[in-house]
Amino acid sequence: MLVLSRKLGEKICIDGGIELEVLEIRGNRIRLGISAPQDCRVLRSECCLGGPATTSDGADVDCQLVGQG
Repeated sequence: MLVLSRKLGEKICIDGGIELEVLEIRGNRIRLGISAPQDCRVLRSECCLGGPATTSDGADVDCQLVGQG
C-alpha cells in the first residue's frame, strides 16, 4: 500500500485519468473529491462487500452510483 500525505486542496493523480482531491478536513474526517472517467466505477469500501451495507453505528448505507451524467 502506498501512503501519501496531502493538504487541503492538494490532489493525487492515478493512471487512467483518476484524480483525488482533498476538499475538506474536519477533525478526524476528510472529504475527498474523485474525478474519474464515466466507465470507472467508484464505490466506498462498505459497498464492495456484497451484503447489506451499514455504517459503524448501524445506519443503512446508500450504495447507488453517483455522478453519472
